[in-house]
Parts: sequence; C-alpha cells; structure tokens
Amino acid sequence: MKWWPVLWKKFVGGLLVICPGLFLSREGPCIQMGAAIGQGMGERLFHTDQLLLSCGVAAGLAAAFSAPLAGTMFLLEEITFRFQIREWLTALAAAISADLMTVLVYGTRPCLWLPVKFNLPPAASPWLILFALVLPVLPVLVLPVLPVEQPGLVPPLHSPAQQGPTTPAAVISDPGWPVGRQLIGW
Repeated sequence: MKWWPVLWKKFVGGLLVICPGLFLSREGPCIQMGAAIGQGMGERLFHTDQLLLSCGVAAGLAAAFSAPLAGTMFLLEEITFRFQIREWLTALAAAISADLMTVLVYGTRPCLWLPVKFNLPPAASPWLILFALVLPVLPVLVLPVLPVEQPGLVPPLHSPAQQGPTTPAAVISDPGWPVGRQLIGW
C-alpha cells in the first residue's frame, strides 16, 4: 500500500466528518493512520516497512482504546500470526508511547462523555432482573416458529469461501446472487 495517500485521506476525511458534528468511529482510522505512519517511517528511515508497519498498527489501536497491551496482542493474534520477541517488544514500546501521548494530549476523559444525571430507582430492579432472565430465552422461543426453508432461497453453504456477499448491501446489490435478485425483484 502507498502510505501517504492513506494517511492524508483518512485524516482529511475524519476532519470532514467530525467537524460538522457527525459520528465517526475512531478505531479503524487510528489503526490505518498508525500503520501508514509506521510504513512511511520504515521506508524513509530504515528502508524496510514491515516492522514499523506492525508497530504503527499496535500504536493506532492503543491510541484509540487507551490499551497498549490489547493493541500489541491484537497485532500478534490477528495481523502477524506469529510471536517474535523483537516484533513484540517494539510494538509494545510503540503502543505504550502512543497511549502516553494520547493521555498527555487529550487527558483521561472520554471523547463522548455524557454526564449521568439520572439513576434508576430501586423499584426498577425487579424489572431489570426479569429482562435479564427473559431476553436470552426469546431467541430459543422464536427460532422454531421461523420457516426453515423459503421457496427460491439458496440454502446456507458451509464454506465461508462459497457464501458470497455477507453484508445486506452486498446481497441486494449483487445481481449474481440469487437472494439479491429476489430482494430487488430481478
């Protein structure tokens, strides 16, 4: 990936969404911008991009969630699929420094902090207990009532590679998938 277009587009796009007051999840862009910065520094300073790209991923996640260990473990478990002490220590150092800078710049107050001015009265406790007991049982009661097969729909496939589009927008917009064709009337 080319790191500079990713970096400036994520930054400008984030500003265009956040400044008017729209909601934007900061986790994804933080990780992507952190990886782009890591890749850029790796290419410019050390003529390699893999190690610092990994450090940027961990730092971006640590900055977004204020959790350096979680950022490092996410990198090892989901991105690299291996444990090398050099990679783990440098990613941990990057994640801790990113978390430290986030706390120093923004403080410890949450970004979308909403003061709680209303507490539930003690009389609501039985209702909460009832909801906690009933809500997990509802799917068990509803699933047998649902039809098992609907005419014309493709039965679920077992292999994720054969499932085709998984998001509703992709299902509706992909005319090659039978369910999508039925939903849009083709």
